[in-house]
Amino acid sequence: IQSKSCNTNKCPTGIATQDPARAKAVGLEDKSQRVYNFHRTTMKAFLELVGAMGYRDPSELRPSDIHVRLQGNLRNYNEIYTPLKEGQLLGEDIPQTYRNDWLAASAAAF
Repeated sequence: IQSKSCNTNKCPTGIATQDPARAKAVGLEDKSQRVYNFHRTTMKAFLELVGAMGYRDPSELRPSDIHVRLQGNLRNYNEIYTPLKEGQLLGEDIPQTYRNDWLAASAAAF
């Protein structure tokens, strides 16, 4: 259901509600099993795609293996994002595309 009203506390499914009466109608046992099944099936399909790419494990995927269509053009993640060397953000050689955000980040705040 895409009612686009979940932020109004009148979500028809009750999933995002803070209203105790609506929350009781959610049926967590049923929903939790459905979420579990959906996630399990999604992961199975993902692993089948990884296998179809010739890999045995998702850890073998590289940014160049993942493609996205941007403004009608197919690009891989190496073309979109500046590749990083292992540990590169911990030194002084931070690429400019990451520098400002990285330096502003804090482990103490999200």
